[in-house]
Amino acid sequence: MGILIQEEYVDATEGYLIGDNEPYESRYDTLGEVYRACVREFGRCISKVYVDGNGAAHPIGWIFQKTAHYEDTKEPFLQEVWVTLHTAPPDRHIAYHYLYLDTAGAKDTPKGSDSKKEVKADVLATPVCNA
Repeated sequence: MGILIQEEYVDATEGYLIGDNEPYESRYDTLGEVYRACVREFGRCISKVYVDGNGAAHPIGWIFQKTAHYEDTKEPFLQEVWVTLHTAPPDRHIAYHYLYLDTAGAKDTPKGSDSKKEVKADVLATPVCNA
C-alpha cells in the first residue's frame, strides 16, 4: 500500500484556499519518492507542515511553492500546496445540530437547551414551506 497523501492548494498572492482533496493512496512507498514527486509537480519546498501533539511539534508534510497562472485571466500568482502524509484514511463522525424553525423564536425555549433531538427521516420526507 502506498503512502496516503492530502493536498491543500492556496493562492498565496491573495491569501485564500483554492481547493483541497481527501487523503488518497499514492503510488509511492517512501518519503523520498513522495518528496521528489511533489517538487516536480508543485515547485520548491519552502517549509514543513507541523502538528502539535504530546507537547511537541511533529512534521507531517511539506509546503511547496511555485508561480502558477489563473485559468480565466492567465495572470500569474504564487501558488502554495500544503502536502500532508497519513498512515490511514480519516475517521469520520458527522453530527448535525439543527436549529428547529418551530422553536427558534419561542420565549419558553430555555437558554442553552439541547435542541439535538433525533428526528425520524419520514418526518423530513414531507416538504412543507410556510416561510
